[in-house]
Amino acid sequence: MVLVVYSSVILLFLLYFCTTNHPLHLFEILFVWFMIIFLHENFLALFSLNLKWIEPSDEPQMITSIVISRIFFTPAIIIWSIGCFYRIRVKSVKGGFLLLILGLLVGLDYAGDYYGLYTFKGMKVWVVIVEWSTLLLLAFIIQVGYRKLIGKGGHFNA
Repeated sequence: MVLVVYSSVILLFLLYFCTTNHPLHLFEILFVWFMIIFLHENFLALFSLNLKWIEPSDEPQMITSIVISRIFFTPAIIIWSIGCFYRIRVKSVKGGFLLLILGLLVGLDYAGDYYGLYTFKGMKVWVVIVEWSTLLLLAFIIQVGYRKLIGKGGHFNA
């Protein structure tokens, strides 16, 4: 049941994500996407699993849901938020939007705990907030660095 719900929501969001215009270049999206996956999976492996903060479920459909969520859904939300951040002109609305995205990502983590994808053993709320805040900050830094190094047109700027 959880796999069906997660897969349906992810499919709807990915369809929306793929059919809308983005202020980001395709290679910029791919680079940031893979860096988000790299950073998020390393945090999960190094801290959460080794320190036994999170215990993943043993059921195959739950593990599939975790993989789909971490490889497709989370990077899509972060890249979508980067694109929306560049479309918003008012600074106070930008700050509120980032807090909304942060709340959404923290809520998704706790939804995974609620539905049994994984169990929080020693993970505190502030650790989850710091994890997602750091990942959002690093995603913005990576995107700006990519844009400065390569440029929006995809040409190398030496």
